[in-house]
Amino acid sequence: MKKLMLLLLASLVVMLLAPLCFAEMRTYETNYGTMKLNFNGYYVSGTYTHQNGTLEGTFDGNIVTGVWHQNNGKGAVIMNFSPDLSSFDARWSYAGESSWRGNWNGSQRGARNDAPPPTASSYDSFKRSYNTDYGAMTLHFNGDTVTGKYTHQNGRVKGTLNGNILSGNWTQDNGSGAFRFEFEDGFDSFQGKWNYKGERSMKSSWNGSPK
Repeated sequence: MKKLMLLLLASLVVMLLAPLCFAEMRTYETNYGTMKLNFNGYYVSGTYTHQNGTLEGTFDGNIVTGVWHQNNGKGAVIMNFSPDLSSFDARWSYAGESSWRGNWNGSQRGARNDAPPPTASSYDSFKRSYNTDYGAMTLHFNGDTVTGKYTHQNGRVKGTLNGNILSGNWTQDNGSGAFRFEFEDGFDSFQGKWNYKGERSMKSSWNGSPK
């Protein structure tokens, strides 16, 4: 009986200390580039490719609460991991903000649960096609740089991506100007505005849906 009690007590101690002994590095494909996270007990740190990002935080259950830093800013993040840590859904904000912004999602590369490969939006370089207010459009995403074509007046666009906001310029056979697109999670659709060159404010809508 005494040996059994000692065995149960030892098992309990192991269970309690397990989180403190947990140490592992995992790689995820996310909508902000490839991310490498080091889990070391209750401490999590890592890097991701978008804007030379770094991340650190504390692990509690399956929740990581922490901060991120990039070339263009910093802020807070809260990440909700699946039980096997093979994927996460996160929310983020800029420093000083009191509410959360868009989603930050990731799937582990080579996850053991046979999850499907990440969608194209999970990579630094990918392509998307849309039906828009000005004809069919194809956009090529390459890091922060986005270029594309659309059918109306042989249109072309070029811009810079910041999070889920794309700002840049358009050119057509009949003119040129600026645009601003705000993408939904996964970059499957967007809502936008445009103007002519020299105008200070955006005017008509320019929206896109999956093709």
